[in-house]
Formats: sequence, structure tokens, C-alpha cells
Amino acid sequence: MASGKSGGSSARPYTQRMRDEKRCTRCGKQDENTLAGRYRCRECTVKARQYEHRTDAQKQAQNANTRAWRGDLKRHHLCVWCKQEDAYTMTGRALCAECAQKQAARLRKWRADNIETAHKQDAEKRAVRVEEGYCIKCGKRKAAPGHKQCKACTAKAIARERNRRIENGVNYPRGGNGFCFLCNKVPAIEGKHLCKDCYDRAIDRASKAREAAQAKKAAHVWNRMKCRVRA
Repeated sequence: MASGKSGGSSARPYTQRMRDEKRCTRCGKQDENTLAGRYRCRECTVKARQYEHRTDAQKQAQNANTRAWRGDLKRHHLCVWCKQEDAYTMTGRALCAECAQKQAARLRKWRADNIETAHKQDAEKRAVRVEEGYCIKCGKRKAAPGHKQCKACTAKAIARERNRRIENGVNYPRGGNGFCFLCNKVPAIEGKHLCKDCYDRAIDRASKAREAAQAKKAAHVWNRMKCRVRA
């Protein structure tokens, strides 16, 4: 937080205590800056300004050091934020359960406040993953052949949809209790798995598909050659 900027009641307990005691919110020291009402001492203010004016080479070096340090923490099953160990970190996750929940809450709040930017970033991320052949959901595993998601994310999506339908009182699995297999809202025709509207649409699609298959078969090279031999 910049010097002199008020944080109000949203400040953390330690930060608020340092402000009340007129101490630096970063190192806890007291000097003329903090006594004058600023939140950082002179030394931390200089360091913050130097950090903000880093060169590209310095930024890359610091980012590399941070990645290496977090990699070491993850290999030792420690949370990269709070340095604690729990069931989450023991299974290979970078954050513990508590920090993961805090991060998810921050992301939800940011997306709610910046919905257009979030949608734009999501679209760009999906496009890159599709081009590289990775799952558009997790980005960690290769997408299943003919699909845009990996098998694990597809299974999770199916489970979420099943739970949502059960919670909303929708018939599940599809076609249960005599309802239409497709729309799952209207009772099916007697002796069929579809309602009247879905059945008519299915018949229309089947006839179009049959016509397209016959046209494709007639245009096949062997059929053309047979026609020439007969002529």
C-alpha cells in the first residue's frame, strides 16, 4: 500500500495496529515519517520506490528467484503462501486448504468487479490452449481426441451437472420416470424415449442425414468409376 493512503477498517489486524502505534507497516520501525502520519518509514519508502522502478532484467531475475523458491516449498509439501503443511500440500498442491479458499474468494471478487476483463482473458486463454491442444479448463493435461477438455475435467463437469439436476429436482438420469430423453421436461410418447416435438425433430434430422449419406456415397470415386464403366 502506498504511503499516506488510508485503508480504513479493511486493513489487517497487524497493519492496523502498526498504524495506530505510528509504526511502519512493513518493518515495524518508528521514525519521522511514521510520526507524521505516513504508513512507511523512510527506509521502506526508498525500497518501495526502487522496487517500482526496476529494470526489465531485474524483474526477470527476481521472478526467476521467486519461482525457484516457490518450487522448493512445493517439493517440500509446504504452502507457498503461509509455509504450512496440510492434506492439500501433501497431494502436490501449491496452496494449503485455507490459502486456497482465500485465493478463490479474492478471484471471485475480482471477477465480479472486472467481469468484462475476465471474459476477455478467459477467451484469450482458451484460444491458446485449443491451439496447443491442452484442456481449456485446467490447462494441465492434453485434451481428449476430438474434444477440448481432458477426460478428468469432462468427468468433473458431468458430475457437477448431475448434482445440479438433482438439487433442482430435475429428473436424472435422462429419460427417467417416463420423461423425454432429450429435453427431460415433457413425458415421452408411449413406447418411445422422446416426446412428440423431439421425436419429430429427430425424424427430420435422420431423413436429412440419410439424404446426405446417399449423396456422399454417390459422389465416391468408386461409384463414379462404375457409372463410367456401365456407360
